[in-house]
Amino acid sequence: MYNPVKTDKQESMIGQLDYREYIYTFLFMGNQPMTPYTLSLYAGNYKEYIVYVQDKDRHPVDLTGATAYMSFKIVKSDSTILLQKTGTISMPTQGEVRFYMQNTDTVNWEERQYVFDVKVITPSGNAYTVIDGVFDLKQPVNP
Repeated sequence: MYNPVKTDKQESMIGQLDYREYIYTFLFMGNQPMTPYTLSLYAGNYKEYIVYVQDKDRHPVDLTGATAYMSFKIVKSDSTILLQKTGTISMPTQGEVRFYMQNTDTVNWEERQYVFDVKVITPSGNAYTVIDGVFDLKQPVNP
């Protein structure tokens, strides 16, 4: 019997197919996010990104009542957002938010590197970008 394996920033596995990526990030009130992160995906594939928001002491940030967005652009300076996903705050007291990339989200995108970020908006209206980086989209051999 196959048992899924979960590592810090690695995917859970079904056979040899990955569908989850765990991302640990830090919320520094009023500061920029940490080092840019790289995500990768094959166009037209499903993936679940699970983001854990933590404070500077690595404690979970309570996301009760918060909203989270993952946004994608070709370059940061673009005024047009290609895709914006609203996160599901699945375990608010653990700082966990999930973003689901559906098969149809990227099926018509060209192979290239895009930029992305994740923004958390607190119930009081304060917005914090907790992670940003590169979204590396690849075309599969079999469309």
